[in-house]
Amino acid sequence: MESCTKFSKITKLDTYLIISGCNRIYPVYPWRPDRTNLTGNDKSMMLPWSEIDTVMFDMDGTLLDLHFDNFFWLKLVPEHFSKHHGVSEEQALAHVQSKYAQVHGTLDWYSIDYWQAELQLDIPRLKHLITDKIRLRPGAEQLLKALAAKGKQVLLVTNAHPISLQLKMQHVRIENAACPYRAVLRAAHQFSSTQ
Repeated sequence: MESCTKFSKITKLDTYLIISGCNRIYPVYPWRPDRTNLTGNDKSMMLPWSEIDTVMFDMDGTLLDLHFDNFFWLKLVPEHFSKHHGVSEEQALAHVQSKYAQVHGTLDWYSIDYWQAELQLDIPRLKHLITDKIRLRPGAEQLLKALAAKGKQVLLVTNAHPISLQLKMQHVRIENAACPYRAVLRAAHQFSSTQ
């Protein structure tokens, strides 16, 4: 079967799993790694796996749980903004949330460079403080191994800034030998466009 790796447009994935064959795209709403059965025996996931050659995943909230990001943006950043700028934590939270709202849905929302300039904080350093919170969602590793065993190409398509992507990949080790599947990583920043 010919592999389909050319995409003229990548559709916003949110927390959905998008599975593509050469002639079709099968969205699975919502993806639950604990309920994915590649044999086709699970009635909730009746997909024609024999026709599917490529599986695309969003990263945050799909393969990775959101605890790291939620803690980082809603607790750690306001806490450090408060200390750095001499305002209360409540004022800091209100300020950063208003800044978040201004750029939500744009590449700036995901840009470490943007947030460093906007908040005057060392965002990469702060992210490194809490890498213990970066985790795969339950069942994600098993699903990825099952896809590899079936010879499926796996694409990780994300809006994450390259620094965030690298940090997360180092700590969950999606691409290492312990999870022997071929993942192609594509960050929206490479294309200057969100998913």
